[in-house]
Amino acid sequence: MDPAVVQQHSRFDEPEIKNGWGRCLGFLQCFDFTQPNSINRILKFAAELLQVPHVVYHQYDDLSDKIVVCNHYHYPVGFGHNPALIREVGLHRFANESRELVVYGDLRDSAYWKEDSEIRKCGIRSYVGCAVKLKGNTIGGVAAYGAKPRQFGAFQLCALQMLAVLISFVEEHRALGSSMEDRMDESESLNHQMVEMIPAALYKIDLIQQRFVMVNQQMCRATGYSQEELLALNPLDLLAPQSRQLFMRRCRAMASGKPVSSDVEYEIVTKSGETQWAHLHILHLEEGGQIASANVVANFITEQKKAREELAEYRKKLEMLVKARTADLDRMNAQLREEIVRRAEATERLRISSDNLQEMNTAMRVLLDKRTEDQQRAEEIIRMNLKELIDPYLERLARSGLNPSQEQLLDVVRMNLEDVLGSAIPEFSSKYYMLSPNEIQVVNLVRKGKTTKEMSRLLNLSVRTVEAYRNSIRKKLNLKNKKINLKTYLASI
Repeated sequence: MDPAVVQQHSRFDEPEIKNGWGRCLGFLQCFDFTQPNSINRILKFAAELLQVPHVVYHQYDDLSDKIVVCNHYHYPVGFGHNPALIREVGLHRFANESRELVVYGDLRDSAYWKEDSEIRKCGIRSYVGCAVKLKGNTIGGVAAYGAKPRQFGAFQLCALQMLAVLISFVEEHRALGSSMEDRMDESESLNHQMVEMIPAALYKIDLIQQRFVMVNQQMCRATGYSQEELLALNPLDLLAPQSRQLFMRRCRAMASGKPVSSDVEYEIVTKSGETQWAHLHILHLEEGGQIASANVVANFITEQKKAREELAEYRKKLEMLVKARTADLDRMNAQLREEIVRRAEATERLRISSDNLQEMNTAMRVLLDKRTEDQQRAEEIIRMNLKELIDPYLERLARSGLNPSQEQLLDVVRMNLEDVLGSAIPEFSSKYYMLSPNEIQVVNLVRKGKTTKEMSRLLNLSVRTVEAYRNSIRKKLNLKNKKINLKTYLASI
């Protein structure tokens, strides 16, 4: 049943913590531990400082295993005066194991929640307890209870330990029954010890006389001066010029009754001549209706201030980089928009050019169709003219009494005329322009199915010459050494 891990994450420079130490200092200076209800005052102050509803002080009798004294502030209703949580923690943890602190952030995580019905009935969820010792022996414990789970930080634990020491002084005073003078000496000694326990620079200042009334060792370590030196100094001697002016303005404002902030930052000049920044939390004290003195909790924040300044400089540089980057992005976006506009204009020009080309192509097709139509009409006219002008004379020539050879020649003339009218020879000659005129005549006769002898007689050439023309034609038509019939090939083209 080990206690939960203590969450010591608080910083002494946090405003709530500084305010807490200021209240502790004021409470210690005004506390009179000779009063009969002094312990109850301590418990009430602990409840307010730790912000918990219940604070209880138990004194133990380890011989009888009982709680013999119980002081409390708002003791939980229905919570017995000898519960297992108090008894076991007080006698076992504090007395037997010599524990200084026992902390449970959530009692549901402990065995006490299951074993102690009073804890469940009263709804106690968090617990922090501190041993109270007298002359080295544990005589009891002071504990704070909460109705909600919570984490107790370093300030709460340190403050509770300080109050436990204060209770031990009260118990010691009761045991000794000392005189009034001894009580005053003990009270002063107690206040001094409490002030030195606080892990922060503390001092009291007389604003009228402008002098230090009290300083602790933490203040001496921070400034480099001894207590005697600080008590002999004017507080203005510790301030840098600008901070001295701020101090005087605040004093004039308080003298005129104007409110001033309880938090202020001053630049302190240490004994070595170095400057340190301090954040002060001030509790002003009135005498005779005017502010006469102040309790001060000083936290030296030079490193934090440098870090803040560096952070501010870094943030400034970062903002400049962001602005520069934003400007670059704006410029790039502007260029991109211009490029988009240019491309859109180029696209529009291409579209217009494409439309123009399409219109030109359409016009060209119309012109080509028109030319083809005109050409076909012209060819038709030529064929009609040839047929009307030549055919009658060929008929008259055939009836004029020709010999067989002349009749053959006339037949060739008629066949060639029909070929011309059918446009077969022009198409062939335009495709195979490499043929000579005689080779074209041979090609025409081959297409008509004439034999070599018939071509020799019609062309008035020797058979060998016709054969030479045929071989030349096959060579020019890339038919040499190929088993392709020349008539069949010529008929296919």
